[in-house]
Amino acid sequence: MFKLYHLVKEYGSGICSDEEAISDFTTVTKNFMETAVALYHAVRNMAYKGQHQELFLKLDFNKYFSRYT
Repeated sequence: MFKLYHLVKEYGSGICSDEEAISDFTTVTKNFMETAVALYHAVRNMAYKGQHQELFLKLDFNKYFSRYT
C-alpha cells in the first residue's frame, strides 16, 4: 500500500504514461499479489487444521484467491 502511495506521489498523473512509472507499478502489483497469495495459503493451511476458519472464509469470500492455488 505504501509503495503504491509513494509511486503516485512521485509520478503524479504521469504514472499512466511514464515507462519507468509503469514498470515500477507493475513490480509493486506483482509483489502485492505474491504476498496476498502467500497470506491466502498460510490462512488456508491454518483453516484446514481447524484454526481461523472464519478468517479464511472472509479472505476468499468470492473465490478470487482459489484460482491461484
